[in-house]
This record gives sequence, structure tokens and C-alpha cells, in this order.
Amino acid sequence: INAEYMGSSGINAEPQNPKTTISIETWCYLIIVMNKDLSFTPLSPFIDITFWHEFSSLKLDKLQLNDKPIRIFATYTPAIASGKLSISDTCLSEKSAKSVGGLIESRMEGTFHNVNTEEQFKEADRKAIAGNVEKRLREVIEKEWVENSRKLAEFYVLAFVDLKQYVVTYKYLLL
Repeated sequence: INAEYMGSSGINAEPQNPKTTISIETWCYLIIVMNKDLSFTPLSPFIDITFWHEFSSLKLDKLQLNDKPIRIFATYTPAIASGKLSISDTCLSEKSAKSVGGLIESRMEGTFHNVNTEEQFKEADRKAIAGNVEKRLREVIEKEWVENSRKLAEFYVLAFVDLKQYVVTYKYLLL
């Protein structure tokens, strides 16, 4: 990581050594030491009923028997330690992050994979799914995380939606 010294007396301060290279471990240590209040709140998904309603319409009208995974978005508010990753009806479209009450809702990209039968859901290889998501995350870390840090966090939802019985079964993975 290349860190640039900004100077303590303002923007026009001339650094003695303009670019210093430090390791990622040192960078993380500095962030933790400088901000002792830094904490981690794990996210847990909250899939709103509006999402299932919108997905049912999409499944009946457009997807039909297609069971390929689709990209969706979820939102969370980093300024509030609620730990809720919200998936609602708007998450099926390409809407950008919005400002609500002065707080910014951030988007997290993810994959939604609906299978057509309960047997497919039960027989799904969850270890292979986790391996594929981990592989994609490693590729992001190696190539593009500086330009697009949003890709460092991802979720995967495997679901079986029984439209005749109105029953939804799902498992999720957060990275």
C-alpha cells in the first residue's frame, strides 16, 4: 500500500518523504491503534416480504423455469451498528444507494440462486458454493479491491420458493 503523508499544518504542507510504502499488516495495525473505538458488527440478512412478492412476480413472468443465479443488491447503514443487511423489493433492480434521514444506505452486491425443486435445494453443494464465492473474493483482492472496495463484502442466498404452497426456504452466506 502506498500511503501519502498529508502534513499536520494543512493541505499545503510539504512532506519530507512524499510516498512511503508500508505493509498491509502495518496499515491495519495503525488503523486499530489510532481508532480504539473501532468495532465490528456482524451482519445478518433480513429478507423483507416485499422481496419475496417481487421475486414471485419475476419468477412467474420472466424467469419461469430458469434457475440460474441472479445478481441482486442488499442495503445496510454503516453509521448505525444495527447489523441488518436488508433485502427488499428494490434489491432486484439496479438502483443506487440513497440518502435517508441524513444517513447513507450502502449497497452490497450478492447472488440470489433460486432452485426449482425442494430436492435441488436439499442436494445443493453448499461447500462448493462457498468455495466459488471465496474464489471470486480472492480474485477481487488480487486485482481490483482498491478501485472497487464494495466487492470485498458479498452475500449468497440459496432459496427454494414454492409458489403453489407459499413456502420459502433459504440459506445464506455472508463474506
